[in-house]
Amino acid sequence: MLPTYLVVALEPGRPATLEPTRQLRGVLRLDQTAALFEVLKAAERGEPSPEEGSRRILEIVDMRPRFGPSVTILGHVVLTVGICLVLQPT
Repeated sequence: MLPTYLVVALEPGRPATLEPTRQLRGVLRLDQTAALFEVLKAAERGEPSPEEGSRRILEIVDMRPRFGPSVTILGHVVLTVGICLVLQPT
């Protein structure tokens, strides 16, 4: 299975570290995760009502992939190479 969520933490003067996260339930793609964070940021500001926030989250879960399987795999290759270059550029 390809990665669905990744957090890279950078601290000044220290090497980059990878913070593994455990999947609690279901699988969200990277685009869904980004959309979910937007809803969470808006909720912190108190913008959407609980009903509106719930509706938006259900829409995010039901989002169709933007690209087909071959473009998705190519994207994961590019992402992986980029992370490798950040973690170990030599």
